[in-house]
Amino acid sequence: MTKYALGCIAAVALSATLAGAELQPLDQTGYAKLVAASKGKVVVVNFWATYCAPCRKEMPQLLALAARWRGRGFQLVTISADEPEQDAEARKFLEGIHAPPPVYIERAADDDKFINAIDAKWSGALPATFLYDRQGRKVRSFFGELDLQALTAAVEKLL
Repeated sequence: MTKYALGCIAAVALSATLAGAELQPLDQTGYAKLVAASKGKVVVVNFWATYCAPCRKEMPQLLALAARWRGRGFQLVTISADEPEQDAEARKFLEGIHAPPPVYIERAADDDKFINAIDAKWSGALPATFLYDRQGRKVRSFFGELDLQALTAAVEKLL
């Protein structure tokens, strides 16, 4: 079998996996558990939404970085901030860019409390990206359009 055929099979399998995956709701408690369960890895958490043009633009770039660092103890977590009525649109976007599951969607009872628990300096504006070290400590926050060079340099120091 050729590399091309294997690549196509992998893409179809990934797409089929995502197609069957639901956006998993995530609240403040779930977020804390997710970060804690990721100890031992360098983790980038990206909050995005379908209505956010910079979010949609940077997501494929984040996925490319995640693929590049896959074997080095890196994990990318994507969390949609879309409203419940936008779930289908969010899933369609993720399927279109072949984002691997699990995929999350923020569903906090109190958005302000959720946002402040992640970073008191975060207004909730999107996109927002947070970098955690292997001990689960937040080491950097990126608000607004992501500076990929700055993110890459920060992650490389932790890998």
